[in-house]
Amino acid sequence: MKRTLALLFTALTLFTLSGCANWDEGTYSNDPLGELAKYYQVDTEEETPDLTVFALPYLGGETLDPITCAGGVQLTLSTLLYEPLYRLTPQFEVENVLAQSESYDAESFTYTIRLRSGVQFSDGSPLTAQDVAYTLLRAQQSSRYAARLADVTAVKAQDSNTLTIQLAQDRRTFTALLDIPIVRSGTETQLFPVGTGPYVKDADNDALRRNSHWWRTESLPFDTISLLSYKSGEAAAYAFSSHDVHLLAYDMTGTGVDVASTSGSYTDADTTILQFLGFNMARGLFQDAAMRQAISSLKVQPDLLLNDAVTIPLIPIRQVGIIKGDARSLSIAAASIMAKVTRDRMMVEYAELYPEYGFEKNKGYGSAEHREALKKYGPCPIHRSTFIHNWIS
Repeated sequence: MKRTLALLFTALTLFTLSGCANWDEGTYSNDPLGELAKYYQVDTEEETPDLTVFALPYLGGETLDPITCAGGVQLTLSTLLYEPLYRLTPQFEVENVLAQSESYDAESFTYTIRLRSGVQFSDGSPLTAQDVAYTLLRAQQSSRYAARLADVTAVKAQDSNTLTIQLAQDRRTFTALLDIPIVRSGTETQLFPVGTGPYVKDADNDALRRNSHWWRTESLPFDTISLLSYKSGEAAAYAFSSHDVHLLAYDMTGTGVDVASTSGSYTDADTTILQFLGFNMARGLFQDAAMRQAISSLKVQPDLLLNDAVTIPLIPIRQVGIIKGDARSLSIAAASIMAKVTRDRMMVEYAELYPEYGFEKNKGYGSAEHREALKKYGPCPIHRSTFIHNWIS
């Protein structure tokens, strides 16, 4: 039998204008068990691989508490040990996990959440609303979850199975933020706090084993997952590159680890990790809505936009930004020529309205004559104030 080991490497290198979501914000896989199953692929149905050889790294001596643990390596492991009240599907729809049902009082901004009955922690103790309330209050004080819980004014266990969360303002989609892993109260100081997830730390071995108290009935892709201890995320990355561990989520920025040359196959896995570019629409380039207006007024709406380097915000059409697009794409190059010719013709017409600037000669570019006219007469209505301030200062 041929067995193919599929390796997953997540490199989180992100340049943003205003913000991004990262591992420290506690994002979790939608379906960690389904993802683990992808990492072994067999060529025949008759044989089953030895699943016990699947290995994950962790930072030895550091907590796996999902509220306070280090990001990346530890959070990947904690996904298998703990579960949230809710989680997001790949379609970004809210799915109930430990929460059975919920109701919302719009007048008091209060959610009432009933827990799923019969759920036990991995040590056999029942999941209670007191455990959930304690975890959420801890999360509210943590750097990882404080921002998403900033509107929470009170969290109370009404009974062992019912929890209320009061907010400072109306938040109808608040449950989407409650993908916070629940830990049994009183165990958070342990290296492996007690959770309700599908796996539990083996007391005798450096491994995870199936949680016999898990409330779900579906089979698991691995009965046992080996754990290998490392002192740092970079050390774990080296172990990944040498195939000692089989899954890694770690920011490789600034490290000397070469995983790009690692042999094996790479598998895409759905997660709720959201990385985004934020654009301040009140400043700079994005303050001008001309491009968005131009696209929306097209008689034939395109299926795809090819852009020269930029991505236009607030456009529902799929976009591809190509660096030096006018040199790499015939479509962008042709559009650039058409835009340049059209603009030059417009500037000749504007020269009749504003003859003092010599638009018929400079076409609006910053020639010496144009700059002198700006200093003498000041800008006219078609000048871009965000662009010419260096010319007239």
